[in-house]
Amino acid sequence: MHPTQVRLDRELKEDLERLAKRDRTTTSEALRKALKEGTRVLLLRKAVEGYVEKRLSLGGAADLAGVSIAEMAAHLSDLGIPFYRYSAKDLDRDSKRARGWLA
Repeated sequence: MHPTQVRLDRELKEDLERLAKRDRTTTSEALRKALKEGTRVLLLRKAVEGYVEKRLSLGGAADLAGVSIAEMAAHLSDLGIPFYRYSAKDLDRDSKRARGWLA
């Protein structure tokens, strides 16, 4: 582990102390847990934003969030965001191909 100094306001310090007491652990451990979970949430949020804004592919979003592509797809689906981008051009191509099969 790498030591890092962080300044906390009173409210956050008290919240961490309550969390540590509830979990029967140290304040340092509670802070590490909070940072780990908070970082995960923030990275996931940034990945979703990048995907929705089309700056990231599904794989790129998964990589940023530190999850598998399947996990990222499931998360997007849970949020009601389609994880498979199917353009009008793709639809036209596939419908022409399908009509060829039926002819």
